[in-house]
Amino acid sequence: MSNEKLEVSKALELEGSDRFLVGKWALIILIVSLIMSGYHFYTAGFGLQVSTRTHLIFHLTMGLILVFLLYPIKKGLSQRTIPWYDVLIALIVAFVGFYIIQNQQSPSILSARPTTLDVSMGVALVLLVLEATRRVVGKPLVIIASVFIAYYFLGSYMPGAFRHVRADFERFFYEMTYTTAGILEPR
Repeated sequence: MSNEKLEVSKALELEGSDRFLVGKWALIILIVSLIMSGYHFYTAGFGLQVSTRTHLIFHLTMGLILVFLLYPIKKGLSQRTIPWYDVLIALIVAFVGFYIIQNQQSPSILSARPTTLDVSMGVALVLLVLEATRRVVGKPLVIIASVFIAYYFLGSYMPGAFRHVRADFERFFYEMTYTTAGILEPR
């Protein structure tokens, strides 16, 4: 690979997305970005009008929607439109985010006994965050996160000091998605 091609490749990698959107797709990205920015400017000026968890879920949902609309499934595609599957994933993100916001005060969540649907939404959110991470940052961080998730579930098979018996499927996804001890940890 020549030096010029290598420099262009590095520049694209640093830039992130290689989607060059125009027309209606650029307008959709602009609208989503303005909604997210407007919301954050409003909360910065007037304070949170919603709970911290709702704020974090909304922020994560909007960020994930932008990731799936801006970053292709694979680098180097040089897309000028957003494929149907990325639009579908963005809609799934919106649905999962809306579900979690609407159900965060439900008796099943408040009592830490999530329903099957609550757990399913938690699983979906974790998978969506992992995929968004892969698209934006790359595989290494996803591999590291996956190793720690696997350790949580396989700890009872580990030797000596690494052994633990905390592996509870429902509890894991409840903690990761419905509390501020997981994905929604405020910083």
